[in-house]
Amino acid sequence: MIKFFAACSLFFCLAGCDRVDNKASADLVITNVNVIDVLSGDIHTNQTLVIRDGLIADILQAGNAGDFAGAKMVDHSGHYAMPGLWDMHIHIRGGPDLVDDNERLLTRYLGYGVTGVRDAAGDLSDEVLAWREAVAAGRMEAPVIFTSLRKLEGPTGGWPGSLRIDNESDIDTALDTLSSDHPDFIKIYSSSIAPGLYLESIRKAEKRGFKTAAHMLFSVPFEDTIAAGLDSIEHALYLHKAASTEDRAISSDVRKAREGGNGSEAGDPFVRMMASYDRDHAFLVFKDLARRGVAVTPTLYIDHLLRFLDENDHMDDPELAQIPAAIRETYQGRVEGALRRSPEAIERDHRRMQATIALTGLAHEAGVTLLAGSDTGASNSYVYPGDSLHQELRMLVEAGLSPLDALRAATVNGARWLDQTERYGSIEKGKAADILILEKNPLEAIENTRSAAALIRAGAYMDADKLRSLRILTRR
Repeated sequence: MIKFFAACSLFFCLAGCDRVDNKASADLVITNVNVIDVLSGDIHTNQTLVIRDGLIADILQAGNAGDFAGAKMVDHSGHYAMPGLWDMHIHIRGGPDLVDDNERLLTRYLGYGVTGVRDAAGDLSDEVLAWREAVAAGRMEAPVIFTSLRKLEGPTGGWPGSLRIDNESDIDTALDTLSSDHPDFIKIYSSSIAPGLYLESIRKAEKRGFKTAAHMLFSVPFEDTIAAGLDSIEHALYLHKAASTEDRAISSDVRKAREGGNGSEAGDPFVRMMASYDRDHAFLVFKDLARRGVAVTPTLYIDHLLRFLDENDHMDDPELAQIPAAIRETYQGRVEGALRRSPEAIERDHRRMQATIALTGLAHEAGVTLLAGSDTGASNSYVYPGDSLHQELRMLVEAGLSPLDALRAATVNGARWLDQTERYGSIEKGKAADILILEKNPLEAIENTRSAAALIRAGAYMDADKLRSLRILTRR
């Protein structure tokens, strides 16, 4: 009976594939692999993956490798296939001097099984556009790139390359500028932008049909930002606003203090938010986020790393040696700031970080969609491309997610948020052949995402040796 069903499956593959001497043509055939269905959590054992023209042409139960012509055959008995990982919050930035280094680091993601990245804005938009096109055309060995290009923020401070918003007409001008280059979403940053213009930026971007991702303003109540139509909250630290019963009053005080020219008069908003934390209130707010389809990209790893630099300076990280010297130099700004903290500030940061991890777990419990993002990029200290996404997955599990839910945060959730599920996010016939093959089952332990035996990117097969070589950069 098993042979009969295998033969039937093979017949349907043959009926839909090109024929060569009565055999089905394929570019790559992976045999005897266990396929993880991230949608259901099921594992389909002893599968044959048929790859052609960069797509999954078919998935067969115990298919016969001899039935395919012109294909590279690879036996992955006992291994586990899952969708390639997506890092849903990176930054490609650093100015003209770091163009080459950013390009080199893009390829490095593949060495860690990362086949997609969401660039949350920087100052190299022309290069990012060229790289996005080159990757899509198969001319560049790198993850598929989704980008917001340049972020919207206020008239002063912030990051190079941003589009400055000082009045309502600036919003339209900025969106017109971005629209011509077809960004995949709009990123809104909190530095110096006026509360009303912040909310209007979200509304106007949403009205044009863009997805929006943003930092939250401490001077704007959480519920007002969500009501404006925001699609993704970047960084779980802002969940403290959602969890505070006094958020509206705290936001008002922050706004008044800043309008008076001295934001410090409002004190540390985190102290007040944590003092007014209420679990039942937070859970109801998170349930509303889930109902509205608002995602959260926690970026727990970078937050934890920076808060705990007093305990680990990361100078012995083996990954540090593989980061280009010019990018390593950009790490010093955040490090110096962290080292200037008083003992009291360090203690507050530690407590706030632990509370942020707990809030992430509570948001997940309430049904909020979580997106796995590392926040890697120039100026973000010791958050290494590729490696840091695995660190983020580890912290998501620490926050209370199951390994399966953590995998979803790095695969299908991102594809859904970017409206890319027809092509990405799961291993299914007709989808892109972006497949991570692991020696160990990641559903048993999230650390097993590091046990890469191979990666398939756009149909191209890379064995473990190739992946290891991609992680090593020539020092400059």
